Amino acid sequence: MPIRIDKKTYPDAPKEILKHNKLGPAFMKHLKRNVADENGLFLLAVIKRKPFSFLYQNFFADGCAKEINIGWNDRKFNFVKGLGDNGTWNDSRWPKVVKDAETAICTLVTNNYLPSRFPGADGPQNFWRSQPFREFCVDHALKANVDQVASRLKIRNKKDLMEIYYQKLMGANPRQSMAACEKLIKKEKLAAQMEKTLKDHIMEMRL
Repeated sequence: MPIRIDKKTYPDAPKEILKHNKLGPAFMKHLKRNVADENGLFLLAVIKRKPFSFLYQNFFADGCAKEINIGWNDRKFNFVKGLGDNGTWNDSRWPKVVKDAETAICTLVTNNYLPSRFPGADGPQNFWRSQPFREFCVDHALKANVDQVASRLKIRNKKDLMEIYYQKLMGANPRQSMAACEKLIKKEKLAAQMEKTLKDHIMEMRL
């Protein structure tokens, strides 16, 4: 199910995330940090319809730099080494091999790096709680709204305002949000009307 951030929709499935021009690179950065970027690179190669020879030599062959874990003992794959090593690229079984491998890798990535509940549980492998996703939010998903509010209320410290937005996205409760808001108001010395506007805005935020 797609996720909503600041009234915009973003994908939450591996292939769709990788296709996204901003979220995709963040996800690849996360996979690389977890020594699992071969999975993302394989899915990107499938998306780009790379030839069977390329997929085999870069992701299936024994000892290749980005070998994916699809389980050669599985009947779906136990004949693939023979096809690849013999260069039998026209074999009619290749499309199904690639489709099965794609399904296996999407399942692996989803189970290990993309909890079904956004923002999901804590843990270094959870993309929704990762530094690359935080950077995506700060640089892209939340930036326009924060810039707009900061400009309207003449808030100079956009970094603290962004933190309130980000923590609310990550599940901060109203009390936590208000405490952070009060701290920002005091630091910025906001006038009473602007203070009320900011508090109302924070409470009404729908991310």
